[in-house]
Amino acid sequence: MKARPEQLAPAVPTESAAKVMRSLAGLAIRLMWQWWPQLTALAVACGVVATTICGSLGVGDAMQRGLQRLALARLGQIEAALLTDKFFDANLAAELQEQATATGAAGVPSLIVPALVIEVSLDAPHDNTDRRVAVRSTLLACNAAAALGFVPPPPALLLDEIAINETLAETLHVKVGDPVVLRLTKRSEVPADNPLGRRRADSTGRRLRISQILPSEGIGQFSLYPSQATAALAVTTLATAQAILHRDNVANVLLAIAVDPHTDQRADNHQETAPHHPAAVRVNRAGSLQSRASSRITVFRSPFVPRQRFGV
Repeated sequence: MKARPEQLAPAVPTESAAKVMRSLAGLAIRLMWQWWPQLTALAVACGVVATTICGSLGVGDAMQRGLQRLALARLGQIEAALLTDKFFDANLAAELQEQATATGAAGVPSLIVPALVIEVSLDAPHDNTDRRVAVRSTLLACNAAAALGFVPPPPALLLDEIAINETLAETLHVKVGDPVVLRLTKRSEVPADNPLGRRRADSTGRRLRISQILPSEGIGQFSLYPSQATAALAVTTLATAQAILHRDNVANVLLAIAVDPHTDQRADNHQETAPHHPAAVRVNRAGSLQSRASSRITVFRSPFVPRQRFGV
């Protein structure tokens, strides 16, 4: 059966249909009208993704700023620090201060404080029994703790007195007036892996009296390394720590205090970085705190720190 001629001929589009097909805007409108549920879901999904990304970036920036403020708060007004694994003569701080002041250079710190910052162990009687609990802690031994710029300023300590922060007090279950035993590990001049070295480390200790529980703010949160949690801290005089170590007039840290606590002057204006002891750490308020593995430390441009002053 043959098809009729009118059936084989293509249909002539109407004027309105041809107008829609020739217009991109019209095609887009028709597609949007047809697929509006799917397009709405896609737009909502894109909005959720964009909001999540923006929120994550904002939270990350806020967390970074918060950690930076916390790290700076743990330093008080300390602008720079020099920390080594070996002891040196504590009189080096006074010599550096005198020579730096004599040069008249800009940005000279108002005070260079010698100190001992070492890991120690503290134990105290538990529940009025002979059983004791030992806690690892950081010891800050400094004769000028009030000059470090912490608010509130720490109290003056006498010989054989110690102040501990709330974190350490809660762990030891002690209060003001209770005795604690501070133990320090003796450093051997011969490495332990040497055939002549000691395999077991000797320790020395002394009974001290707790004079104050330091709050979580101020010097109670002191740390030369950035951390979110406040670690256990004990503060005593430099003379007390030296007596326990049986080492006269030694230190392992030099702390440079800011010229003016109310200014934003940074230590980078008057310091240079030089290679030195491989176990030294560079602490600078203007930048991040480098790890102990760093081979660079912050030293004052004038004067030069002689190597022979270390390891006394």
